[in-house]
Amino acid sequence: MTLFNETYVEKLYYKSDQLMSEGEYAEAKEVLIELLGEDPTYALAHNALGWLYTHKLLNYEKAEVHLKLSIKYGKGVVVAYTNYVSLLLETNKYTELRAFVEANIEVQGIDKAYFLAMKAITYEVETRYAMALKTLKEAKTYALNDAFIQAIETDVARVNRKMGKFAKLIALF
Repeated sequence: MTLFNETYVEKLYYKSDQLMSEGEYAEAKEVLIELLGEDPTYALAHNALGWLYTHKLLNYEKAEVHLKLSIKYGKGVVVAYTNYVSLLLETNKYTELRAFVEANIEVQGIDKAYFLAMKAITYEVETRYAMALKTLKEAKTYALNDAFIQAIETDVARVNRKMGKFAKLIALF
């Protein structure tokens, strides 16, 4: 890629970002597709398309393709990892979500508290409440945001409400 193409691609990316912030999602998608025509390995564009397909266009198959490509091409683009976890949660792919979290929890820059909280949800939906509580406790140790700590405490309370008395007793050990 020439310097001209690199600059052009960056301008396209910033234009798509501006369009998304203005709620112009269809136009942003077109710009991102044009960008990927110039540079098919541009990880941030794949991530942005993955986010759009997940949250605005509701095409989970395309979202998964783009988020995986963002992770593949953008080592260190941790937002793609977070967006992929969100996609797996939204599509109820709990086993895949847990495996992905476990495989990527040590990636530099990953929000461990968020990843562990998502892993806890996978245990909760499987009614493995003791594991959910244990994982939430670990997530809380990594949380640096008071609002997120409060959200974890809310999750803990919800899991506790779901547990029977015997299960609560066992969870203490």
